[in-house]
Amino acid sequence: MSLRLKEKINEKSSTKERVASFIRKTYQILEEGKHSDIVDWNEEGTAIVIKNTAMFAEHVLPIYFKHNNFTSFVRQVFMSKIS
Repeated sequence: MSLRLKEKINEKSSTKERVASFIRKTYQILEEGKHSDIVDWNEEGTAIVIKNTAMFAEHVLPIYFKHNNFTSFVRQVFMSKIS
C-alpha cells in the first residue's frame, strides 16, 4: 500500500475526521490479507488488484458490505477520494 494513502487514513483518524465507511472497509479488506488470493494491493501498493471478480463479489463483498454487487463496488471506488 502506498505510504501516502496510509498516512492520509491515519491523519484523518487522528484528527477525529470521519473517513468514509467505504474507504475504511476497503482498506480493511486489503490490510487483513484474509482474501489475498482474491484481492490484494499491487506490488507498489498503489492500486487494488482483484484477481477473481466472481469470487470477490460472491464471498468478500457480503462480509464487508450490504451487497455483493461488483459493479456498485467499482462505481464507489471511482467516486471515492482521500484528499
